[in-house]
Amino acid sequence: MPNAAPDRADGYAVALRWTALKAGKSMDAVFAINRAKDFTTFRAAAKNFEVPSQNLIYADTEGNIGYQAPGTIPVRLKGDGTLPSPGWDPAYGWAKEPIPFDELPFEYNPERGYIVTANQAVIDESKYPHLLTKDWGYGTRSQRINDLIAQKIKGGEKVSTDDMQKMQMDNTSEIAALLVPELLKINISDPSVREAQKLLEGWDYTQEPDSAAAAYFNGVWRNILKLAFGNKLPKELRVEGDCLNVPPAKNSGPADQQKKLVRECGQRDGDSAQPDGGDRWFQVVRDIVEDQDNEWWKAPARGREAALESRDDLFARAMEDARWELTAKLGKNISTWSWGRLHRLMLKNQTLGTEGPDLLQRALNRGPWNLGGGEAAVNATGWNAASGYEVVWVPSMRMVVNVGDWDKSRWINLTGASGHAFNAHYTDQTDKWADGELLDWSFGTDAVGESTVDTLTLKP
Repeated sequence: MPNAAPDRADGYAVALRWTALKAGKSMDAVFAINRAKDFTTFRAAAKNFEVPSQNLIYADTEGNIGYQAPGTIPVRLKGDGTLPSPGWDPAYGWAKEPIPFDELPFEYNPERGYIVTANQAVIDESKYPHLLTKDWGYGTRSQRINDLIAQKIKGGEKVSTDDMQKMQMDNTSEIAALLVPELLKINISDPSVREAQKLLEGWDYTQEPDSAAAAYFNGVWRNILKLAFGNKLPKELRVEGDCLNVPPAKNSGPADQQKKLVRECGQRDGDSAQPDGGDRWFQVVRDIVEDQDNEWWKAPARGREAALESRDDLFARAMEDARWELTAKLGKNISTWSWGRLHRLMLKNQTLGTEGPDLLQRALNRGPWNLGGGEAAVNATGWNAASGYEVVWVPSMRMVVNVGDWDKSRWINLTGASGHAFNAHYTDQTDKWADGELLDWSFGTDAVGESTVDTLTLKP
């Protein structure tokens, strides 16, 4: 039978089918987009942008704006792609043709007057007829951007280049806005922990590099995740080196050994371990935060630590654990704490800078930089709460394009214009990038001539 599982006494192999593994015309689309004259020719060019699917934004000098989601997106006959499917069963295959381009999401001159895209869902899944993905962001960043724009234009004002630059560096923590009011209601008796709790009083939830409150809150958030979820996840999802004493998965030994615990250590690398603290975990916590007695808030006694029986029990323990974790990392004096001292960026050369000898790593790598922002802030500086506070990803560049006056556009690169480690332009933009500065992005011939400092001539 074609849908019968083959005999695999030693287990099953995993195969990947991906549209990117088929020859396509995505680069042709890039060049065609560069030559587009209007939204119609822009969309025609985007039709060949097959993989990876992107959020493409359009604007022109006539004041028109638009959005297009391109991509060769398969029509699955069965399943949604979130779990492995039985490859021997044709019922789980793909339809011959992908989702038609004309049925992919697009928008042109919306009534609201602006378009926001920050990896959030761009369709209403209850109304849209096709499955695009189950991997949307949960909308924390996009909603914050919408709110900032709405605040700016509600009185009829326009959004300037300076306004957009300021929005890019917005550090507001939406999960802090949800949790801090609850954390401040908890009666803390330990004077050292209470001292740290007071940092949250009057805090505006912004995660500036010099903020002690941001440092402490993110420490509490990391420990809430660990106590409520991380300690209950299988070792395959927990961060490598995170070891717990747990009941054995299969305990069929003697009766007097039934309660014996075994040492079990996490196996995931620090970048992909869970719970990572991103906006999906925001949503998980948001869904249960009002339920004081939810089972996720409970945890058994460990050593000298009492069992946790409620949300506030767990929150109190997280505040205590965060106090001593940050004391170990930043010192006992909370006046010296800052989020940037925890949340640091190291730039590592992707050749010998990651695995080469120490001498070469020191020669090629740069940093650290103390950063603000966070995982789901508009100023997105990612960190994985399962493994620590170090920055694991950032926007590699920022730009604000002024379509009405191209010479007023601005841009910044994460590093510099040179890939040579000892060139003056290797990381000469990073300090400015970290501070949220942008550089003038000259466009017209006169502006380019006025701003030129160095000229690089390439000869065949």
